[in-house]
Amino acid sequence: MPLTDAQCRAAKPAEKVQKLSDARGLFLQVTPAGSKLWRMNYRFEGKQRTAAFGSYPDVSLASARMNAAELKDKLAAGIDPAVKDGAAAAPDKTFKDAARAWFNAREAQWVSGYAARIWSRLDADVFPKIGSKDVSTITPAEILALLRVIEDRNALEMAKRVRQTISLVFRYAVANGWALQDPAAPLAGAMKSAPRQQHRAALKEDQLHDFFAALATYSGDRATALGLKIIAHTFVRTSELRLATGSVAQTR
Repeated sequence: MPLTDAQCRAAKPAEKVQKLSDARGLFLQVTPAGSKLWRMNYRFEGKQRTAAFGSYPDVSLASARMNAAELKDKLAAGIDPAVKDGAAAAPDKTFKDAARAWFNAREAQWVSGYAARIWSRLDADVFPKIGSKDVSTITPAEILALLRVIEDRNALEMAKRVRQTISLVFRYAVANGWALQDPAAPLAGAMKSAPRQQHRAALKEDQLHDFFAALATYSGDRATALGLKIIAHTFVRTSELRLATGSVAQTR
């Protein structure tokens, strides 16, 4: 049944985004933050799109219906509703806009190096492909295409991390009413699996003499040889040794 103004006024925010349907594809989207946004799904030239008509009560139910009717008239005439006065209309919120808002909201809880890596991944592999697109219109196929490019570099784990980051941006966008769903979520099962890692066999006790003898004549980086000796004597992980910090006390 069509919406009533009383239903629009009474709508309360919930844990998830709510969609209150009216007619002709028009609906009122109620976000967890309490925003009430007029949206309308439509198709043009085979592509699913979402139009934005402002927020309630600034835009009344009657005005939103008039906007929906005008959009339908344009579709019937073969006119792209996303084009105004001969130029493409600016998207309501681009993916890069959403990513920047999400990043700013989370940055304080990250160390600077991690935050820099997150933004660098987005800047290098994601923004050139979908950064300027309206976040509400991006499809799973578009995201999978950019992930395949990363996978083709044999960076399979990187591709998985990028998908997870994209998904977090979309979840933030959904919560704020900029998008209706997370198109990256169903792609987890479509990612390529990394080959099983083959670890080198552990040295046996009777091999240690020859190993240290060979290490003594190692012509490579001196730090590498010293690092191997430290690991052999302390049994720490390589990452623990590489990332260790501290100071050397001087003794007399």
